[in-house]
Amino acid sequence: RTGRWAGRMLQVQNLPQGIIEDLDLLRLVRELVRNGEYETLCFMFGEEQIPNVLATLIRTCLIASPGNDLLAVDFSAIESVVTAWFADCTWRLDVFKTHGKIYEASASAAFNVPFQEFADYKARTGKHHPLRKKGKVIELACGYGGGENAMINMGALEQGLTKEELKPMVEAWRDASPEIAGKKNERGFREGGVWATLEKAAKTCIRTRKRQEAARCVFRYAGGMLVITLPSGRHLHYARCKLERNDKGREQITYWGVDQKTKRWGKQTTWGGKLLENIVQAFSRDCLAVLMVKLRDLLYQQIMLVHDEDVMDIPKNFGSLGEVLGLMKEPIPWAPGLPLKGAGYRNDFYYKD
Repeated sequence: RTGRWAGRMLQVQNLPQGIIEDLDLLRLVRELVRNGEYETLCFMFGEEQIPNVLATLIRTCLIASPGNDLLAVDFSAIESVVTAWFADCTWRLDVFKTHGKIYEASASAAFNVPFQEFADYKARTGKHHPLRKKGKVIELACGYGGGENAMINMGALEQGLTKEELKPMVEAWRDASPEIAGKKNERGFREGGVWATLEKAAKTCIRTRKRQEAARCVFRYAGGMLVITLPSGRHLHYARCKLERNDKGREQITYWGVDQKTKRWGKQTTWGGKLLENIVQAFSRDCLAVLMVKLRDLLYQQIMLVHDEDVMDIPKNFGSLGEVLGLMKEPIPWAPGLPLKGAGYRNDFYYKD
C-alpha cells in the first residue's frame, strides 16, 4: 500500500529483537553457543531463558563476506520526525533539530520524570533509562491515532505498564501534540490536528471530485481512485474509493485492497490516522530511497533493507560509518526543513543495535 520494500527469500523484516543488548556479551554468547556450552548459558541466563537467548542470535547468523564488514544504518525515529513534519508540530521538530531523543521526551511527559534524568542515567550506566522503552511504545502507538489497544499490541503490558495506566498516558500524549491529535473542545471532543485535516481533505475530494491540498499533500480523484500525491512526487492509490455509512450511521471512507491480516482482496476502511500512517511510511521510504541512490553512486554494496534500515557489505578498508551518517543528514529538496539524522554500526555480523 505504501511502496515500502517487503522481505523476499530470507525474511528479515520481523526477526526477534532478543534480550541481549551489550555487544561484548553478544559476542561471548555466540561463541558459547558455537562451542555447545549449554551449562554455562544456563548459569548466565537461567534455563528458562535459553529459547530467548537463541532467538537473539538469529540476526547474528547474518555475517559479512570474507574480508568485509557489515555497515548498518537507519534514520533515527524517522516515522516520528516525519509525522511531526507533516503536522508542523514545532516542539517535536525542535527535539529532532537538537538532541533528537523523542522517546525520552515522550516518557518524560508521560511519567512526569525530568528529562535530564534520562541523560544522567545513560552517563552513569552506559545504558538507556528503563523508561525509554515505554516512551517508545507510547510514541509508536499514539502517532497514528492508536489508543490503549494499540499500546497493548506494541508491548506496553510486557514493559510493566498496567491497563489502568494506558488511557491517561494516551491522553497526555495527545494533549502535548494538538497539531497531530487536535485540541479538546468544550464537549471534550478533539478538533483540528493532522488526523482530522487529512480525513476532511480525503472526504471532500471523494465527494466533490475536486483537488484538495492538506498537510503538504495533494488529493485527487481519478478513475475511481483516490490519489494522494506526496511531496516526493510519488502517488498513493485507493481503488474504488467511496463514502459509505457504517453500522452506526457514520460516514466513513471505503476502498478495495489487500487486507493486511487475511491477505485477501476486499473492501477496506480508513480514516485520518490511518491515512497519516500510509503517508508517513511511504514518505519515509522515499527518504531512504534518496540515501540508497547516494550510496550506490559511492559504490557502497547494499545487500538488505529492513524497514527503514539499510545494510551494506563492504571491504574493511572501504568507506566509513561517519561518511554514511553525513549523507543521511543532507537536506532533501522536496522535504525542506525535515531534520533527519541517522545511527548505525560497523561490525562483522548483523545485530539489533
